[in-house]
Amino acid sequence: MNPGESHYALVAVEKTAFAFDSLFTYEIPAGTDIKAGMRVIVPFGRADKHRIGVVFAVTDEKPVKAVKQIFAAADDGSYLSPEMLSIAEYMRESTLCTYYDAVRTMLSPGLAVYINEKHTVNISAARLAQADGELSEDERELVDRAEKCANDKELEELLGSPENASAVKLLAEKHIILIHESVKRRVGDETEKTVTLIGVPEDARLSPKQKAVCDMLEENGAASVKELCYLCGVTASVVKRLAEKEIIEITETEVSRAGTENAEVTEKLSDIVFSPLQQKTYDGLRELMDSGEPKCALLHGITGSGKTSVFIKLIEHCADIGKTAILLVPEIALTPQTVGKFRNLFGSKVAIIHSSLSLGQRADEFKRIRSGKARIVIGTRSAVFAPVDNIGIIVIDEEGEHTYKSEMSPRYHARDIAKQRCFRHKALLLLASATPSFDSYHNALIGKYSLFEMNERYSKAVLPDVKMIDMRVEAERGNRGNFSDELLCELKYNLENKEQSMLLLNRRGYHTYVNCISCGTVEECPNCSIPLTYHKVNGSLICHYCGFRKPMPTACEKCGSRFIYSSGTGTQRIEDEIREYFPSARVLRMDADTTMSKYSYEKRFAEFANNEYDIMVGTQMIAKGLNFENVTLVGVLLID
Repeated sequence: MNPGESHYALVAVEKTAFAFDSLFTYEIPAGTDIKAGMRVIVPFGRADKHRIGVVFAVTDEKPVKAVKQIFAAADDGSYLSPEMLSIAEYMRESTLCTYYDAVRTMLSPGLAVYINEKHTVNISAARLAQADGELSEDERELVDRAEKCANDKELEELLGSPENASAVKLLAEKHIILIHESVKRRVGDETEKTVTLIGVPEDARLSPKQKAVCDMLEENGAASVKELCYLCGVTASVVKRLAEKEIIEITETEVSRAGTENAEVTEKLSDIVFSPLQQKTYDGLRELMDSGEPKCALLHGITGSGKTSVFIKLIEHCADIGKTAILLVPEIALTPQTVGKFRNLFGSKVAIIHSSLSLGQRADEFKRIRSGKARIVIGTRSAVFAPVDNIGIIVIDEEGEHTYKSEMSPRYHARDIAKQRCFRHKALLLLASATPSFDSYHNALIGKYSLFEMNERYSKAVLPDVKMIDMRVEAERGNRGNFSDELLCELKYNLENKEQSMLLLNRRGYHTYVNCISCGTVEECPNCSIPLTYHKVNGSLICHYCGFRKPMPTACEKCGSRFIYSSGTGTQRIEDEIREYFPSARVLRMDADTTMSKYSYEKRFAEFANNEYDIMVGTQMIAKGLNFENVTLVGVLLID
């Protein structure tokens, strides 16, 4: 920017309604380095309330009308590239969301910023105004209460409450209440104190513990304070005393919470051996990738055909030519197994993005990707927004799954975003599935996409036998349960032979609905108007859409009848029934209720892979892409 000239920014502002959402023009203060992609604080609306905004463009063109000035920068650099800003504009047009909502979807939630307000009371101004009779009764009462607050927290609770908002505003205009604003991040950086040895003077008098610390640093170069205390058997005060003597130096170093930056390669890419069909498919897809033009291909391969090996070799080629790759999977449950495979092959080049990571972990992975340390991104739908540059390929595995569509605003489809990114990077978009979506398969048949078929299993492996049991016939024989006699026999056989089984039922909870026998009233969610599901573990009725919950009723709210009936079957009930049939069986239930805690997916799947359980019962999260060598039986319950 040229000094002395006025410059302007086009800013998307938070909390704007779609009806009047626009890129608002603001003047850039002289001497301020504002760039596209930065977050800024701007005055907005008639009250000039400060809000967070994102700069979409910077221009020298002077607006016709007078404009407001940017208050301050909220970032020390651009978080969004020109590519992602153009994607945000595409999302606004295609999903009818606001500019800021589109941008918010792209950024890691852990990097979100907000304006923090802190209030103080100007006592002298308050007393002067009271003496002159300038304060109303409500204002005087609020000032008196504020003066009596014991601490800052109590003062913030008082002045920040909605009921006092109008009085606070009037007192702020009179400069009696002062409002101090600062920008804060939702989640801060994780840091660690690192210790390095400066040097030990010849005349230094060190205690045995201090000498042990110095010897450790001399041998290893550097260590964290925690490591030194543990390895040398000392307290932090010993380390602090050495720093005071200027023998060691303590620095704050940012560390990653994701735990992926130190992953080591444990498998060789050269060990992957292609079948002739895999080689033919790989060669065709690689030719598309190297064409220098945006391409889209559908890989239609049956289960067990070796599609993942093709992905791996294509991503390896991407890395070899200096490009980045994104691999999307439909379920969080698939991420640990997929990441484990790729991390063993590519080490710390792999980053993970999905909603089960903590906000801090997601923020750290975002920064690692943005810095270029991670060149391969694996994750669920939101990973399509990963801040990678120079994309060579985006792979969408199980591309027909509904989980790639966002159910909340912005209601985008990850496939559409991937198309836009591949078009801008002249990259290959690879859609892969044994059961592709109708529109993708149609586009492949008419030549819009390149079609690759893998219709034979790797090493000529035989597909498993599939049997469909008519439960109406079972009922006629007196079996009115959820398990057919044949499935129970197969489960018993597997338990006796120490083989594992998986049972799929895409309904969590114990009973799927509760109703009154007298009047027929069904317990429904007041927000969503769908039947509430009974959960036996906590005795609650829960809505699986919005999370509303209430205790299990003892009487009908409509007619007062105590004849309450529960029906329908969920995974909790199946788990209980298995324990009744096979008391000694080790049963693992995998659904949204049992996988809420951190690393629960990884932990539970690893335990099942290590034969710590005999039977796994789960919802759709166990239906796709999992590979357990000892599983010889899969049952799908209530398939219709």
